[in-house]
Amino acid sequence: MPTFTRTVSAADAQRLVDAYCATFIYQDQIIDPAGNGMDVIPNPESRAQFTERMITEHAFKRIVRSYEERVAKKAADDAINIVDIDVT
Repeated sequence: MPTFTRTVSAADAQRLVDAYCATFIYQDQIIDPAGNGMDVIPNPESRAQFTERMITEHAFKRIVRSYEERVAKKAADDAINIVDIDVT
């Protein structure tokens, strides 16, 4: 499987993490999923892990899905337009 790697400076990496965490609403504290719904615990997913997951989900997956939807829609539109209907 191919691996895509980008190298950024430490300062830029921090900017990237800050931007993704703010944009996609990272929470330092979360409700304990194993608790009674009232217990708050530190988020087990680090800010860096969250950023990596958001990059994967929002940059890669959404772009591919959007592209494939456009291709499928065009194919469907092209199939419908095969026969011209003369309406007068």
